Amino acid sequence: MNGNAFDFSSYLSWNLLISPGFALWYLVCLMYWRIVVWMMGDNLKDTVLLVASLFFAILAGFVPLDYAFSFQRAFAFFPFFVLGIVFQKRQLISKLEKIPVLYAFIGVIIGLVFARTMTPYLPVHHYMNRQDIFLRITQTLLGMFLCPLVIRISRCRFTEVFGKCGSKTLWVYIGHTYLIILGNRFYHYFGVSFNLFSAVVVAVIYCVFLIFIANKYQEIKEKRMIVADSPNDTHTQREP
Repeated sequence: MNGNAFDFSSYLSWNLLISPGFALWYLVCLMYWRIVVWMMGDNLKDTVLLVASLFFAILAGFVPLDYAFSFQRAFAFFPFFVLGIVFQKRQLISKLEKIPVLYAFIGVIIGLVFARTMTPYLPVHHYMNRQDIFLRITQTLLGMFLCPLVIRISRCRFTEVFGKCGSKTLWVYIGHTYLIILGNRFYHYFGVSFNLFSAVVVAVIYCVFLIFIANKYQEIKEKRMIVADSPNDTHTQREP
């Protein structure tokens, strides 16, 4: 991506395995989260698991590990994964529809205005000062506040399309990695110079392309399942 010569051996290095680059850290974190929930989910109540994830998200910032094993990201974003598990188990998403859409919009706007006043901070590095501790706590709580409101808005009739596209997030998140790498090598042939406008246009094109591929994959998968089940259904119907 930096214009260096391609070296296949660099993709087999231990450093890349320990500190996955670019968007691949999410896959590592996803593996951590599923293992932890699998081991602790049946032994702890949902609320206890959620509170424990919040506690570890704050406590992990004191550990002097940054990119190695995606440590900080794994703990910092773990509460949001647990929040999704809790919502699914307790079927709380349907209960969100009781919240008026106007209230959800107002809540999101208030949250974004509050976030705009905060100092930019990414939970990739361990705490360097007291301000980092405050920022991780406030950003985590703010994110937990905004997530249910955004989900509520996504379940409106006029925003259903965004909810369906959001179900393909993993395709977009992982797929855009390779498109950016390829694009950086071909953009100059098309005279593309990046600015705020062109970056948004390219991002939209990438999302549309990857969501299209994801939908086609789902269609092919469903057709194969129908074909695989049809002989059994025919045989069952012929039996007396």
